[in-house]
Amino acid sequence: MNVAKVTGKLKEQIHLFSGKLSKDLPKVATRFLQEAIFGIQARQSLHLSEWGRALDEEISLSKTINRLSRQLNRPGFWASVTRKILQLAKDKRRFGILCG
Repeated sequence: MNVAKVTGKLKEQIHLFSGKLSKDLPKVATRFLQEAIFGIQARQSLHLSEWGRALDEEISLSKTINRLSRQLNRPGFWASVTRKILQLAKDKRRFGILCG
């Protein structure tokens, strides 16, 4: 199996899902949500340091962690994302499409 192809497919699916969750959020918050989902999936961890390692950016890990931490504390971010998740879960048909 081609690893690059699988990685591309995974990133595309993350982009689509995070787009539904971050519809009314600023571009930077949308990017953060994509990176958080990717980091959780790639490292099976909720630690920012693991997300940063998964992102494998050119900048230092500590700078990546600081950036992720700032976005994590964005006012209203979690309320918005939680509301969107609950909306998707409410409609079982739409939720089934996302998970299937």
